[in-house]
Amino acid sequence: MAEDKRFSISDRQHLTITGLNETDQGLYYCNTSRQYFTVLEDIQLLIVSGPVEVVMDIGPTTALTNDTFFVNSGSNVTIRCSSNSFPSQNLSLIFEDVKTLTSSPDSSLEFHLHNIQPTNQGLYHCVARNLVSNVTVTNKTQLFVYRAPDGHPKCYSKTGNDSTELLLDCSWPGGYPAPMLHWTEVLGDQTTNKPVLNVSKNTDTLEEVLNRTLLYDGQTLICYNYYQPLDLKTDPCSITLRSPYPEGDPLVTAVEGDNITLSCEEAKSVPEAKTTWRRTLKEDVILPSSRHIISKAGPMLRLTIVNVTQQDEGAYFCRSENPIQDIELEIILTVKSSARNTGGIIGAFLAFLIFGAGIVIGLSAYRHRDRICLGKTFHLNVCSS
Repeated sequence: MAEDKRFSISDRQHLTITGLNETDQGLYYCNTSRQYFTVLEDIQLLIVSGPVEVVMDIGPTTALTNDTFFVNSGSNVTIRCSSNSFPSQNLSLIFEDVKTLTSSPDSSLEFHLHNIQPTNQGLYHCVARNLVSNVTVTNKTQLFVYRAPDGHPKCYSKTGNDSTELLLDCSWPGGYPAPMLHWTEVLGDQTTNKPVLNVSKNTDTLEEVLNRTLLYDGQTLICYNYYQPLDLKTDPCSITLRSPYPEGDPLVTAVEGDNITLSCEEAKSVPEAKTTWRRTLKEDVILPSSRHIISKAGPMLRLTIVNVTQQDEGAYFCRSENPIQDIELEIILTVKSSARNTGGIIGAFLAFLIFGAGIVIGLSAYRHRDRICLGKTFHLNVCSS
């Protein structure tokens, strides 16, 4: 030991070792002489190193920036974790800081992911811990799972917060990263050379609002889609706008005191129109009450007037409105008085009685024809026997 310059003993009998290496590990003895006896003490020296060169590799994948990688959904990948540590270590592969996938006392380990899914996306940790010194070193890698959106995009339209605003919605969910969606217009004869709608964005859902001044009947708005990682396009979705067109019987007659129902059907508008009942020149909205019962069944809107009076006679308006325009169906209600109706019924009843009496007299005369003679002056005479 004296020949090794790395070892030196001080005046106070302290042993100093410089440049420690693994071969220096072992049992050292200290021999101390006392007045009457000698004491032999042993000291165990353990040499530890690491963990160093902690490496994690995920493949096959495609590298992004900042030690991140991506793989397509459904692929198979292998995660490798390795480290150097002396005298012993424990390697662990941990997902999202909460789930230990596997561990090993060896210098390396592997973990296989088959048919990888979006749930496998996240941060993977290769953790190496020296079992003697408890020194721990971690290497992290972010794995993204790219997946195309489901099916085809879907287009929706509805009235916005204002009745003259059109809210467009194009949705293509389920993809990562987000796809590119593009709203535009199919140019027609009624448009200029430039579409009023032309907007693109990387998003699952693209919403746009158009004012009535930019809309017309028959206008077609279309949403294109593109998923860049897989160079994927599918059939676009589209919406063709339609003005409301309420339909119904324009002339209705009711008898005073009866109940009468006015009907109006609107099933052609895109987006769906809001339909209301109105009356008078001011077109005041008719609200539900004990005398005015409003019901809706699908596209059919009905107004039932209970116990009709002469004051109910007049014009009623079924008004349908969507962001394109509003259109009305005018219905004229005529109310007949119950007195006129009663007179008609009595007249019909009397006519029926007279007609019936004539039939009875005719049948009686026919049965007694042998007792009836016609004179030269065409008077009825009773023939004598």
